Amino acid sequence: SSQTVGVMIQGFMRIPTAEILNVPTDVDGQPVYLSTIAGHLDFNVPSGVGDIVRVLGYAIDDHIGDVLIYFNPDRTWIEIG
Repeated sequence: SSQTVGVMIQGFMRIPTAEILNVPTDVDGQPVYLSTIAGHLDFNVPSGVGDIVRVLGYAIDDHIGDVLIYFNPDRTWIEIG
């Protein structure tokens, strides 16, 4: 199973909406960020002191119960001070 022994570096994947925070009504083209909650993605930019801001990819489309994401983590990030 890729969820237990694999790792995705770049590509398309469907993520259940339960694993993504702050899903907007129109996701098309929206950036997806590293979440402050382990194991989740977020459509909102983290804003707390010590949070890491990193784009993990872009939403392509939403479907019943999931979001298709082009996963391509940006190599740059910032930590909010």
